[in-house]
Amino acid sequence: MRKIFFLFLLASSFFACDDEEDVITFFELSCLGDASPPINQLDCDDIPSSTQICEAGYVGEFSLEEESRSFIPQFCRNIGDVETYVNGAGDTKELTVSNKSFFQSRSVRNTFVPCENDSSQYQGACFNFELGMLTLVSEPDSLELTIQLKTVLSKDDYSGEKFGDVVEILRKKGLNTFIIDFSVVVNERTLGYPTTQYQENLGEVVLIGASHVDVISSSAYLNFPNSGSLRYYYNKWKGLVAFEDADGVLWRLEE
Repeated sequence: MRKIFFLFLLASSFFACDDEEDVITFFELSCLGDASPPINQLDCDDIPSSTQICEAGYVGEFSLEEESRSFIPQFCRNIGDVETYVNGAGDTKELTVSNKSFFQSRSVRNTFVPCENDSSQYQGACFNFELGMLTLVSEPDSLELTIQLKTVLSKDDYSGEKFGDVVEILRKKGLNTFIIDFSVVVNERTLGYPTTQYQENLGEVVLIGASHVDVISSSAYLNFPNSGSLRYYYNKWKGLVAFEDADGVLWRLEE
């Protein structure tokens, strides 16, 4: 049976029962815990020779904001648990939690600022960040989706002064090949823009008879016209609440 988590908004930091004992305090809807150490320990100078980056300057270390950590609620599920989605005809699709992790990572971004000694290469921006990720797999139709929550630098500024927290959904296309179908801002912080290009903040929507609030949507079709429909619906309360597949069929998370 699905575990249901409630986010209580309290008027004060605690309340008392009849016996006047403090029994609960305000909490965030998050199961991430503490991020584990980096999977690899590469320095900013350890750039693969195959890249177009000549050197990378370190711009900072970023942790997820507390209010952002609740935007991956399906992380509360255990590996092996099944998320069941239903379509309008009553058919079901089972997506199994196959992997989840929360760790510190390091990324080098291309700033596209030419290097002084070689105009064919560019300077990079190197930064540390926290990454929470969860993989859902439906083996019968070879569907694999990875939901990840992380901090990113502004697409227009790599100084490290403009950054925000985003949720992405990656769809596996082949061996070690993934497409980012869904990328939305969930906490602007200092990013400078509240939404990504194709992000739609829909508010409350009804999906196959079920109402969901604070829904964020984005369509992979706008990025990849040959992808089919592939629209995703997401919120901080239940995560991936629905998605439209390449055939235009809508699948909604079963209550």
